[in-house]
Amino acid sequence: MKRNKQRATIICCQGLQWLYVRKANAFWTLPGGKIEHGESPAQAAWRELREETGMHADDLRFLMLYRSGDAVHYVFQARLGDWERAAPHSEIADCQWERVDRLPQVKRRIRKLIESVRGQYPELPAE
Repeated sequence: MKRNKQRATIICCQGLQWLYVRKANAFWTLPGGKIEHGESPAQAAWRELREETGMHADDLRFLMLYRSGDAVHYVFQARLGDWERAAPHSEIADCQWERVDRLPQVKRRIRKLIESVRGQYPELPAE
């Protein structure tokens, strides 16, 4: 039996903008990645955020479990300090703050994840 890929996905908001990341020559996505063996979803979210953007969240709030194909996303919202600035690290080529509805080149499955999160959490910045 094939196991689902376990992923931690992090939503970072500043004002009305969400943080997107991308690898070289790839679509934009949300920060996050694979949950390593022996790691909790929250530990993976802390690690992935730091590895990909250099940022450290003051707090993480679990929002939901989202299934997409062969992946299960543990979706968190990061609370960031005002001093935190995103910069590409590791395999990430670029970071960009953008309104959630203004970035057209987001991976399709991530667009669907965002729609699901926004449906359940209308208080998240949208426009």
